Amino acid sequence: FPFSNRKIPNRYFIMKVPLHQEKVYTYYLRVESGGGSLIVPAVLYSPLNFAESEFLEILAQGFFYGTLIALFLYNLFLYFSIKDISYIFYLSYIASNILFTANFNGFGQAYFWSSQVWLNNKMVFISGGLIVISGSLFIMEYINTKKHALFIHKLYIAQIILSFATIINPFFFSYYITLRIFNIVGFTFGIFGIAVIIKTYKKSRATKYFTLAWSFLIFGILVIATRQTGFIQESFITKYSMQIGAV
Repeated sequence: FPFSNRKIPNRYFIMKVPLHQEKVYTYYLRVESGGGSLIVPAVLYSPLNFAESEFLEILAQGFFYGTLIALFLYNLFLYFSIKDISYIFYLSYIASNILFTANFNGFGQAYFWSSQVWLNNKMVFISGGLIVISGSLFIMEYINTKKHALFIHKLYIAQIILSFATIINPFFFSYYITLRIFNIVGFTFGIFGIAVIIKTYKKSRATKYFTLAWSFLIFGILVIATRQTGFIQESFITKYSMQIGAV
């Protein structure tokens, strides 16, 4: 629904629940999914406790987005100085990550496309596909997979093609089908990253830096993809694993 429909303007779905001491209340909540996994954690807060929780979460989100924006600007200046194409891929990856997490956490609908419901439902797949495409291109350029791991290089090319399908699919196919393809892309992106580390660790000096940084992101992607399929439960770590890994 459009963001303007919400009685309390917040990125979460918040409802007032009247409660009085020494009385028993029964509330029924009906939710419906468009064919994907349905994760609906329900938390009961007093207004004061909710305000405190929201303040801390917004502070943490501000740290995340501030870090990524600072990284984007820093690498943008480096690109203008060095003119290395790998910075273009990395900048695209950072921008896609900001777009994906903004959609995933509800900030996109709250602040950027509040009335465009059709865009909100598709943006998670569009931005997620862009993350995999830009991330794959960065890995291929940075590690030089064409030289050090030709077979994996070809796998990345196939994955980029599949990621383009993920971007286009929401406009032609159901949410259910697109989500399944999206989860496959997420899993393979993580698995290919591990394969690159194993294959090129001794061949390329760059892989040592890549291993240290990228392993956190790979773990975060695998966790969040597994959570979306319903195999693991909702928690702080599973909810924000990709953001933690991205930083």
